[in-house]
Amino acid sequence: MNLKLVCRDFYFAIEENIQLLDRLNVTCIRICYAKNKLSAADFDLKSTENTMTGETLKHVEFSNDFEYENFSKNKQFTEIKQLV
Repeated sequence: MNLKLVCRDFYFAIEENIQLLDRLNVTCIRICYAKNKLSAADFDLKSTENTMTGETLKHVEFSNDFEYENFSKNKQFTEIKQLV
């Protein structure tokens, strides 16, 4: 089997998966603290066009730092228009 063909096919398989697993764009986020510790966040994704009215916000609670890290790893925060 030709190594170049295997590598090329492997590259295209990875590239396709990366596009399918693209991170969600967060446009606005409200951070909630309890006793100087991050406890929750309300956020909106780019596709829902929210203005922080609470109508389409998603809510997530964090019981520890590990949960916050998992939340932040699969979101993209480069297009935030509102931070509360």
